[in-house]
Amino acid sequence: MIYRFAEFALDVKPCNLRRNGVLHQIKRICSAFVLSASIISSAAADDSGVCLNGNSPVDAAIAACSRLIADKKIAHPRLAIFYNQRGVAWLRKQQFDQALEDLDMSIKLDPTDAGPYANRGYAFDGKGDVDHAIAEFDQAIKLGASDANVFNQRGGLWFAKHDYNRAISDFDLAIRGNPNWADFYYHRARAFQEKGDLDRAIADYNHAIRLDTKDAAY
Repeated sequence: MIYRFAEFALDVKPCNLRRNGVLHQIKRICSAFVLSASIISSAAADDSGVCLNGNSPVDAAIAACSRLIADKKIAHPRLAIFYNQRGVAWLRKQQFDQALEDLDMSIKLDPTDAGPYANRGYAFDGKGDVDHAIAEFDQAIKLGASDANVFNQRGGLWFAKHDYNRAISDFDLAIRGNPNWADFYYHRARAFQEKGDLDRAIADYNHAIRLDTKDAAY
């Protein structure tokens, strides 16, 4: 998730609106990308384990996914998963065009999976293409994506377009999905502040502080 609050300096705390910029947000997202959950057969257990694990070293993940993609014995439904996962690995390296190529292939093989659309949203966001990113998140949500980070991400994009009402609506959904994540309240507070609704902004800032007392940025 690559947010656009450019006035903030870089930091290393996970999962903030753009106080950290692209590099930090990609590091955060490695645990929030929509990962396919299908079970892979034991024939390629080692490579599939590395490919599907969002915490694998990124170059190892790319190599493992590539070997699986090249395996002529693997059928299309599984190939879609491996293309998605290699796309995620390229996202972690901030290689957005390469990520999009793999995610496009994943969608071509399985257009019903919400995950690659959400991941395309992250890639377009990384490229600075806000409108395309929103469209991809819209499609992911239509297909059933319900992860709080997806709504949080789209909310950040609406914030970047100064559409604070839509941003707040998405942050509401993110909070509903994960009411214990301080950053979601912080993000909604920023949107309320931009709207001039200072009472609600203060309430959300205070809630973020209660949930994460160690973050000086709140």
